[in-house]
Amino acid sequence: MPDHPGKCSRLHGHTYQVEICVAGNDLGAGGMLMDLGELKQVVSQALTPLDHSYLNEVPELQGKLPTAENLCRYLYDCLQAEMPAQVLVEEVQVWESDHAGAGYRGEDGCGQ
Repeated sequence: MPDHPGKCSRLHGHTYQVEICVAGNDLGAGGMLMDLGELKQVVSQALTPLDHSYLNEVPELQGKLPTAENLCRYLYDCLQAEMPAQVLVEEVQVWESDHAGAGYRGEDGCGQ
């Protein structure tokens, strides 16, 4: 982040933690909104371009600084696009450490 006024302007790394909250009104016949195995596959697909990558060079993030906030929005958009119709991505949180992170809840602030 070359324009950052502090040490984050230099090349550095994070081991991010990601939290995904999904919501919906209708549970399927099995009493689930979405099978967690299916959710894991969707999340894994969205994370794959970011894993062990220099985020400044990830094509999906081109033109955006790789901040926690931009990562949240990128993941939110990727995940929502792959969700079954009855599932809304309520929030995506990205944590840089145990005490520093960001969240994104969609354009209207609470999912779509």
